[in-house]
Amino acid sequence: MCNFTEYVIVGSDLTCVILLSILCNFTEYIVVGSDLTSEYVVVGSDLTSEYVVELQSRRGKFPLNCSSGNNTRTCPVNYYPADYKFVNDNPSSSSPNCPHYFHWIHEDLKPWRETGITEEMVERANRTANFRLVILNGRAYVETYEKGFQTRDVFTLWGILQLLRRYPGKIPDLDMMFDCVDWPVVRSSDFAGENAVAPPPLFRYCGDNETLDIVFPDWSFWGWAEINIKPWQDLLKDLDKGNRMQRWQNRAPYAYWKGNPEVAEKRMELVKCNVTENQEWNARIYVQDWKEEIKQGFKHSDLGNQCHHRYKIYIEGSAWSVSEKYILACDSVSLLVQRIGREASDFIQEDLKMDYVYDYMFHLLNEYAKLLRYKPKVPKSASELCSEIMACPAEGTEKKLMMESMSILTDTTRKVSLQPQKKLQIQLNCTNGNLTNTCPASYYPFKFTNQNQSNSSSPTCPDYFRWIYDDLWPWRETGVTKAMVMSGKNNADFRLVIVDGRAYVETYRESFQSRDTFTLWGILQMLRRYPGKIPDLDLMFDCGDSTVTNTKSYRLPNAPAPPPLFRYCGNNASLDIVFPDWSFWGWVEINIKPWETLSKELKKANEKLKWSKREPYAYWKGNPYVGRTRMDMLKCNVSEKQDWNARIYKQDWIKEQKQGFKQSNLASQCKHRYKIYVEGNTWSVSEKYILACDSVTLLVKPDYYDFYSRGLMPLKHYWPVNNNDKCRSIKHAVHWGNTHQKEAQEIGKAANDFLQEQLKMDYVYDYMFHLLSEYAKLLKYKPAIPKKAIELCSEVMACPAEGVIKKFMEESMVQGPSDAIPCNIPPPFSPADSTTGYSPRKTIVTRVIRYNHTYATPSVSKQPLKKLEIQLNCTLGNLTRTCPASYYPLKFTEQNESSTSSSPPPTCPDYFRWIYDDLWHWRETGITKEMVMRAKRTADFRLVIVNGRAYVETYHKAFQSRDTFTLWGILQMLRRYPGKVPDLDLMFDCVDWPVLKTEFYRHPKAPVPPPLFRYCGNDSSLDIVFPDWSFWGWPEINIKPWETLSKDLKKGNEKMKWTEREPYAYWKGNPVVAETRRDLLKCNASEKQDWNARVYAQDWAQAEKQGYKQSDLANQCIHRYKIYVEGSAWSVSEKYILACDSVTLLIKPQYYDFYTRGLMPLQHYWPVKDKDKCRSIKHAVDWGNTHEQEAQAIGKAASDFIQEQLKMDYVYDYMFHLLSEYAKLLKYKPTVPRKAVELCSEAMACSAEGLTKKFMLESMVEGPSDATPCNMPPPYGPAGLHSILDRKENSIKQVDSWEQQYWKNKSKQQRRF
Repeated sequence: MCNFTEYVIVGSDLTCVILLSILCNFTEYIVVGSDLTSEYVVVGSDLTSEYVVELQSRRGKFPLNCSSGNNTRTCPVNYYPADYKFVNDNPSSSSPNCPHYFHWIHEDLKPWRETGITEEMVERANRTANFRLVILNGRAYVETYEKGFQTRDVFTLWGILQLLRRYPGKIPDLDMMFDCVDWPVVRSSDFAGENAVAPPPLFRYCGDNETLDIVFPDWSFWGWAEINIKPWQDLLKDLDKGNRMQRWQNRAPYAYWKGNPEVAEKRMELVKCNVTENQEWNARIYVQDWKEEIKQGFKHSDLGNQCHHRYKIYIEGSAWSVSEKYILACDSVSLLVQRIGREASDFIQEDLKMDYVYDYMFHLLNEYAKLLRYKPKVPKSASELCSEIMACPAEGTEKKLMMESMSILTDTTRKVSLQPQKKLQIQLNCTNGNLTNTCPASYYPFKFTNQNQSNSSSPTCPDYFRWIYDDLWPWRETGVTKAMVMSGKNNADFRLVIVDGRAYVETYRESFQSRDTFTLWGILQMLRRYPGKIPDLDLMFDCGDSTVTNTKSYRLPNAPAPPPLFRYCGNNASLDIVFPDWSFWGWVEINIKPWETLSKELKKANEKLKWSKREPYAYWKGNPYVGRTRMDMLKCNVSEKQDWNARIYKQDWIKEQKQGFKQSNLASQCKHRYKIYVEGNTWSVSEKYILACDSVTLLVKPDYYDFYSRGLMPLKHYWPVNNNDKCRSIKHAVHWGNTHQKEAQEIGKAANDFLQEQLKMDYVYDYMFHLLSEYAKLLKYKPAIPKKAIELCSEVMACPAEGVIKKFMEESMVQGPSDAIPCNIPPPFSPADSTTGYSPRKTIVTRVIRYNHTYATPSVSKQPLKKLEIQLNCTLGNLTRTCPASYYPLKFTEQNESSTSSSPPPTCPDYFRWIYDDLWHWRETGITKEMVMRAKRTADFRLVIVNGRAYVETYHKAFQSRDTFTLWGILQMLRRYPGKVPDLDLMFDCVDWPVLKTEFYRHPKAPVPPPLFRYCGNDSSLDIVFPDWSFWGWPEINIKPWETLSKDLKKGNEKMKWTEREPYAYWKGNPVVAETRRDLLKCNASEKQDWNARVYAQDWAQAEKQGYKQSDLANQCIHRYKIYVEGSAWSVSEKYILACDSVTLLIKPQYYDFYTRGLMPLQHYWPVKDKDKCRSIKHAVDWGNTHEQEAQAIGKAASDFIQEQLKMDYVYDYMFHLLSEYAKLLKYKPTVPRKAVELCSEAMACSAEGLTKKFMLESMVEGPSDATPCNMPPPYGPAGLHSILDRKENSIKQVDSWEQQYWKNKSKQQRRF
């Protein structure tokens, strides 16, 4: 504290006295309480210093109120004084200035100095915040969005509460967002520029020079429970003592560091500086294993005992590190500047004592509150927070640290009730014993209030929960109707209906063994766990192994929607919805216990026998007769002739049952280093038992998956085994593991950890909860109880049960409502995830299904309607500057469209599927106006479409006529599909290279990228790709509109057969725009070397003077091979080159445009190395000239692709679908900007001149299209996307292999001669 007040103003009838420390530069005179009883009050004006000291040592105490009545779920009404009236609130000369670093408060808040802080700005920080804190009248309210890592959020909030206890009534009303993640996310660059929006104010623990996050004291000042670091006020004393134990000169003369190096590359680099036999870097580096340290009771991590070296190293982790203050507090630096070490320690001891930490928080929050331009209010979903709510129910280290760091000491004379609220338990109500066959009227709560639940936020669910979206994807567009549900009845064992939290079952057939019984039992336990939280639903369940809803049956144009059918497993060729299997609650027929019990037994069994001491073989025991692949595996058993490193045993369940299951105790089967998982008839429940053994799971390639196994990764959780060559594959796996024991043990451990942590029963129930909740959202009808259904509850099932069934039911019964809410389900997979082993969605053409229900209208007349044509209305000739009131229909009725065919429109080309990928980044968040406006910084224009009319606000004139013809193209699309393009608002950048770098938005807490349209993209950017201007003409270099030019190119192709063309590779263009093009010039034929290339520099200025006689693209199809090479980014020339029937030699590109992602190497082009162009081109030409038929096929495929899949119909359809999908993401209603002008064909074409006018008239859409846009194909699914990526990669590798062999042969020939 800075110092203490000299006067205490005492009122009458006071109950207690509070003595507050004076804030830096402020003296506070305090009026306190009523009903005076405290012995510590000194009344009078001549208060001596000794009394001040006495008051300091005997501060007012506010004990925790953990009363049994309070139950620690609400805050006491008068939990401590929240308001004070001050006699004098002027600065006091006796109080010192705050430390110099307090000046940075002004700097951190500088971005809002002019604008102030609005509620909208605060709300924008919501996306990355862990919690929102509102302080009103001295009381704190918290809205939690995401649980912070470990206890960061807990102790940060605890610290703020202590600030409120320390300075009651002095913290103004405020509203703030806090992000507990390490690295800052509010980038300065995103909010730079004249028209940039104000940044969102976001508090966090650190900042850097590139960001605007507001820096706040970190949680560790109040303790770090997970690694046993004490609160700062206590630890500071320990560090001071540690310093005094050993003088600097007597310390080890080396630099010391101890910590976790795995959190950052720079720390891994630091480990190399450790002393070795070969090098002494004067450093002593130690790796801190926190898991081991926890086991040993933190004996080696006492920070007070680590001041034994003259030098201590501070190095950041993933961002800043809390360790900095502990290191600086040690007096350690260097002999030469020993004084620095002392000064650093003094700084920590004096300027960073807890008094100043609280003062910093106080001033920061006060200055922040001054900037608020609105009156804070308590959010609807916020809960009040006080020390009682946090500390009373806390336990262990957390409670200890809270008590140690509590701002006002507790009153030891008052008893504190620390008893946690007793968990609600609901016993079975078997009123009629074994005859119970009806459910009690109130057999458990159907509406359960949150007072029985923990206030802490729920964790994020494991990653495999994301497959819920994938399993339900086929019904995303159509929803689930009752007819769809009933169509699954033929394959179902039962129908389950939940209404008002009660379950009703209609049974159609008896399932195998007790599968249906324990599946339904499991569902009932989920209802007990989360009463009143499961929405009404209606589903069909098939307890058989084999999947039945085959994808191919629902891909046909006239196929019905698939029935939603639940079962235990799925595969890539089916649409069944995967649900946890019955064995999680026990498998009575073979004596397998409920998973809650069995998983604990497996864990204990693992600890009995270390991996290294286990049998060094692969083990499997099971029923081989249920699947061909199991029978095949019997061949891998050890024999006299061959040892495949496998020990295979048949399980005779009938015999085992007779012997009391003595030989089938799963917990006793963790005795081998390797365990084999092989499917039976389909998937097998045994997978989880095998994975839980710490042994390396040798997983024979499966055809099926269950709900969690899609979260497993090869070489991380298991070793993949070739199904077609099991024995050799198993032998190799075992040999590898025995010679790589560390890596093998890591695989086994990772699998076991996955099972124990991510497949605990809490998550099994949460998976069921989320799956059923998401499914219920799709229902298009209100579920009703079927006539033949019976109500089901735990009583009806367990009371009359007997034997093992009853035992397992009682063992697995949920005792009552959960203390916690379900985990937070993560978002669906994105297309980018497919490259990391995941895949986003199932490939089912839901739009075809939707079409069948919407457009199956028979034609009325065989006479086609006359096509509507709309002429330009240039009433003022070249002076036309405004748009006619009704210059073409804005709402176009169906009678103007062709109805001569009842067949649906064609499916769009496959490259349309990349639209989903380009827009994926905004799928979860949608697109706000603020996001759009952030793209203004680099945009050339803003386009707004409202009611079918276009409005443009121009920011920069684009290069040449790029913006002109881009806008012209969009207007023609509006003429083609009037009334069909939804209202939208977008920014467009006409520059070549993309600017939205993925790396800036990859981090979980990064801001959402601004949506920006442009002509190309690459793998490291997020720009949205749109057809380029040249499709409507490029007047500056006399390139005609694509509709005309594509026909010219087709005719040019027909003039000369491929075999008659020059047998060389041709390129002509501007080499000045890129280094890669200048490098290509070296490949031209010379006296010394012929690389089979004919390369020409294009002088466009000279070509213009000559009337473009030498640059007619239709006359350049006279070589067998044509080279495509990028310019400063992608080049529009690619389509002209591909259209020539010549083999396109495509030098490895860095960029793509909207259609080129549909091209395949060795099908549409020949890949050429960028780093070795000349040799690569020579090989390509020689290969083509010796494989003429194959080469011609490549050239023809490319030309066909361009002529058929890139015709203008599809260009317009691509624009239509891209803009329509984009518009769906907008979270606001677009309006016409004030500075925007309306744009129409008249405003552009009437006043145009020369080639610009010519090309506009040539490319103008005459009127509405006769046909509707093509049908969008679905997004890429797992198999599809992997197939494309693999095919491209394999084709390029194939060419590389051929090329290497080609040059080896050339080299041999040269040596021969």
